Amino acid sequence: MKIHVRALFVLSSFLLAHTSAHATVVEEQFFKLDLPGEWVAEPQDDPGTYQYHAAKGEESVTVGLLFRNPDHPVPLEHDMKAVLKHRRDVEASLPKTPVALTEPVVAEKRGALVASWFGNDAAHDRRTFTVVIVNGTVVGSFYYETFGLSSRAFEPRAREVLSHVGLISK
Repeated sequence: MKIHVRALFVLSSFLLAHTSAHATVVEEQFFKLDLPGEWVAEPQDDPGTYQYHAAKGEESVTVGLLFRNPDHPVPLEHDMKAVLKHRRDVEASLPKTPVALTEPVVAEKRGALVASWFGNDAAHDRRTFTVVIVNGTVVGSFYYETFGLSSRAFEPRAREVLSHVGLISK
């Protein structure tokens, strides 16, 4: 599906990562992802949730969208605080074993708030990277998860996977 919106928030300069020449371009109605390599979509029951798996390897990206109420605007900081608490509580209590999460880094970027953090489940060799974007229109959560990737290789790979994110903004 092609994006037909007035403005698209692009995150790539915030994460400062490079994309390989071969990528899977995901264009949904409210967001866009350029994922390095071959990825496939997984059908979801929730219309605000999208999931993609790398064709080879143990990697996945889950996107969650929540629309902000234009009739009852609240400051971006208010929604970011609520989303951070919820997302981090969910991630820390995922099945298997608890995930140790880094403190979120929050920055303002092009009129939106962007937060990111890493997670590590050493017992299952699982690592995660989450990016949350809150703008005037929508809250987008981009969750990358992989198994078996070394700690040294993980951060560059995570930033590469979520380096080209676009989100509807108006």
